Order: sequence, then C-alpha cells, then structure tokens
Amino acid sequence: MKRKLVTVDAETLLSTPMSKTMFIVDGLIPQGVNVLSGAAKIGKSWLMLWLGLQVSQGLPVWGIPTMHCDVLYLCLEDTLRRIKDRLFDLTDDSNRSFHLSVTCGLIGNGLEEEIINFLEDFPKTKLVIIDTLQKVRDSGVV
Repeated sequence: MKRKLVTVDAETLLSTPMSKTMFIVDGLIPQGVNVLSGAAKIGKSWLMLWLGLQVSQGLPVWGIPTMHCDVLYLCLEDTLRRIKDRLFDLTDDSNRSFHLSVTCGLIGNGLEEEIINFLEDFPKTKLVIIDTLQKVRDSGVV
C-alpha cells in the first residue's frame, strides 16, 4: 500500500479551535509525557520529590507559577522510611494532595490500570511522576 502524508491546509488549521496547552509549571513543564534524564546520583529523585511537593501545594518552582493539583509520585527506588526522611528535610507541612507509592506494576502488566484507577479516585491529579522509568519497564522486552 502506498503511504501518504496526512496534511491540513493553513486556512483550515487557523480556523480550527484548539485548547491551549496546559502547563504544570508555567512555560516549563507542559501536559503530556516529559522525561528528565541525567547521570546517576546527581539529585534527580530529590528534584522530583521537591517538584511534586511544590505542585501539590501550588507553590512556585524557581519563581515560576505552578498548577495547584494533586500529584502521584511513584518513588520506585526508595522505601517509605527514606521518603519520609526526605520529606522532613524538604517540608514541615503535611499534604494530602501529594500521594506516594514505592511499588507498582510494569508497563503492559498492571501499571496503566493502577494509574487509571488512581486517577478515578483522585481526579484532581494532573502530575504523575515515575522515578525511575527503568523500574516500570519489563526487563524481558528488548
């Protein structure tokens, strides 16, 4: 079968109503999938924990406004004890909008259903952080 490009002409595009992109952190973190990557042990997990806290409290990130919403943080390389200690290092405020889990299913083997069920239970959730992606990937898949 001959493949063809799917196109739209400029007039149609300009006259088509579209919703504005939602940002979790204004101008920095838009809706959709975003990946933060870097060398091991440089503070990515600390950054994600802090980001989740800031967003769940509606507080700015580096002076940039955030969308105040519920947050799900899957901290899959940690224990609840370690996360509790880190939370005490970052905040004195308890927060029922910031949800944490140290276990979950794998992509294609339960994770999607777990997240959908969570979002049904907590519909104000707009940010899901998975730390780390490697922990939800099936190691048998190449």
